Amino acid sequence: MKSILALVSLLSLSAFSGEGLSDIQSRIDAAAKSGGGRVTVPAGEWQTGPLRLASGIELHLEDGARLVFPDDPDLYPMQEVAFEGQVRRQHQPLVSAIGATNVSVTGRGTFEAKVGYWHAPGYRKRGRPQFFHFGNCRRVTLDGFRIRNSPNWTIHMFCTDDVTIRNLDVRCKGPNTDGIDLESVQGALIENCRLDQGDDGFCMKSGRNREGRLRARPTRDVTIRNCTVVNGHTLLGIGSELSGGIENIRLEDCTVEGEVWRVLFIKTNPARGGYVRNVTVRNVKAARAKVAIFEIMPDYQWKTRDSLTNPEIVRTPIEGVTVENVVCDEGWYAYALRGDPELPPRDMAIRNCEMKLSFRGQPIAKDVVGLKVEGLRAPEEPFSVWCDDPDSLYTCGQKAVFIVHSALTSGIAHVRLDNGGSKVLQEFDVNLAAKRDFTVEGTRDEPGQLQLTVTCGKTVKRWSATFSPERTVQ
Repeated sequence: MKSILALVSLLSLSAFSGEGLSDIQSRIDAAAKSGGGRVTVPAGEWQTGPLRLASGIELHLEDGARLVFPDDPDLYPMQEVAFEGQVRRQHQPLVSAIGATNVSVTGRGTFEAKVGYWHAPGYRKRGRPQFFHFGNCRRVTLDGFRIRNSPNWTIHMFCTDDVTIRNLDVRCKGPNTDGIDLESVQGALIENCRLDQGDDGFCMKSGRNREGRLRARPTRDVTIRNCTVVNGHTLLGIGSELSGGIENIRLEDCTVEGEVWRVLFIKTNPARGGYVRNVTVRNVKAARAKVAIFEIMPDYQWKTRDSLTNPEIVRTPIEGVTVENVVCDEGWYAYALRGDPELPPRDMAIRNCEMKLSFRGQPIAKDVVGLKVEGLRAPEEPFSVWCDDPDSLYTCGQKAVFIVHSALTSGIAHVRLDNGGSKVLQEFDVNLAAKRDFTVEGTRDEPGQLQLTVTCGKTVKRWSATFSPERTVQ
């Protein structure tokens, strides 16, 4: 009987330094036919097409090895792939395994994707491939390597159990470049990873709407620890594709070096159903959480996508969420919890958290039952000013709405709106004893800025909105 530990050497690959595609897949296939084993990629740069792993295979990249995946769509056949909670047509993932057991990717080498084609204008129509996709697998390990660039989601575990992901260094910018997505995964440990993403860092999912509810396979029993997100939309995202349920998720001892929009973001809408329960986030240090440490959004993509198909209404119960010992240097709110009034989230706890500077004033809690807040430190600025567009970016002729909140309860605020220069468009005073919240509207027909200045005594707050020509719709 042939040993499953048989080694398959790649010391004489058929291509080197971009002179054609290497024969790594044939070596993987040979190892699989022999019962499995390690397929080693030595130091050097190797071009390859998509790779399909199998049971018992360990793909190992030695230190100094770089596997480069060209962005030629003809190399990646279209196929049915799970993505965003549903099965759809996409190009074949760059590295994948389907129905495999005891499969791993290890080593200190680098996986690099060329993404010029995938990220060019019109990318949404291209069926962009995921980088790593494991579907219906068991006992999967990813350990030690680097990932540079991804056409789409970077690592996607789908209906795959007993997952270990550790010691990865991931740097992927561009649209939809989530870091690690666990969808209908049961039992996972993620530790000592470093992610720098163009989208969410860690995401828990379990199917979308009716398809996810029929699958009825929750993501559960997941631990994420000692990880760093440099930049991304969210440190830990729950949903929005959560129709099979999410439970027993724990993130601890993690760091955000740059900016995320939220540390914890639970997102759903009236068509999702499913449930969220027993989620804990603790011991996190974040430089900036643009929106909040913890946000719940009950109508995510509802008006722009799901409501247009007239779906069945199935609401999402959310309960047992704890956020504690999270320190963030700055953001809009310490927390922004907006529950579904038809089925409010229950039993939320926020303990010993600090938002050192809250740009938009007091935290928000609406339609939430049983919220316990203990030891929260979130000082407000005297004036908080922001625009109705999250990035303060507008097209010429579009109306910009400046929103002003005052933490001061008395005094006269002098308000001035100008064109970013000497031309004053509006100027008036506000009695803060009578009005602490107000808006100012303005627009530009030519590219440039509008600047709002609010002054009360020695306190001055400025905010700008930028206007550009009509953007190209992708």
